[in-house]
Amino acid sequence: MPGLPLYIIIFLLPLISSAGNSRITLFISQQATDDARQGEKQILELGFGLYFDELYKLDTFELRMKSSLMLGTNFQYQKELNRSFYLPTDNVFNGDFSLRYKLGWALDPFISFSMNTAVMPAKRLSVDKITTTAKIFDPIVYKENLGFGYSYRNKKEFFTSRLGFSMKQIRAELYTLQTDDRTTKERVERYVEETGISWKTDATFMFDSIFTYRGLFDGFSTFEDLETWVVKFNNQLETVLYKALSIIIKVNLYYNRKQSINLQFIQSFRIGLIGKFN
Repeated sequence: MPGLPLYIIIFLLPLISSAGNSRITLFISQQATDDARQGEKQILELGFGLYFDELYKLDTFELRMKSSLMLGTNFQYQKELNRSFYLPTDNVFNGDFSLRYKLGWALDPFISFSMNTAVMPAKRLSVDKITTTAKIFDPIVYKENLGFGYSYRNKKEFFTSRLGFSMKQIRAELYTLQTDDRTTKERVERYVEETGISWKTDATFMFDSIFTYRGLFDGFSTFEDLETWVVKFNNQLETVLYKALSIIIKVNLYYNRKQSINLQFIQSFRIGLIGKFN
């Protein structure tokens, strides 16, 4: 994987390791329409995801390493425009390291580091025009957190919730929607640093051998404006049809006033393969 900085390689190493909570998903979806409202379209989507989530116990410390790489490609052909479009769908790399000191309290102190970036060039289709909105490391978001958290884990359930102080840095070169201050028209800001409060809750529940729910709530607010939050709320329900063949239902919600005043969402219904590393 030439050209990737050392910290990306460190995040990706666990993904190719053999670990009990690692898994891989593969999916494909197809759609064809020919009606008066939409015209004639043909859509094919392919994608895969690599997920790693492991907990290591070091005396009175717990080290949790969690990372995910999700890639999807949507191929569209629209007869009215006589054009084919290639659009990335799932297109993100997330990494999170947290270290918790077990004092035996209801809430234990922790520190954590996380990062987030697109992997492929992200694109948006508007009428017949494709606009690039992001690419790898542009922008890239870092977070460092310090606070207290609660964690619970058994064979079928996992729940952790952390609240604390947070430092957030966003770097961008070309795609500065999250970094640029619109009030300073004479210059374009490509780096922004914020301090505030972070609240992150992560959960996995296996209801039985068929249904598994995975959820993530991640909120951040700056000290300058504690009434405004950047919120990400991801939900995924996996239903096993036969062995590794599963239905995957995802509903992801995202709110960031710098990007849009409206709530952003992604909803998908897919049939795919889920494999686990043992």
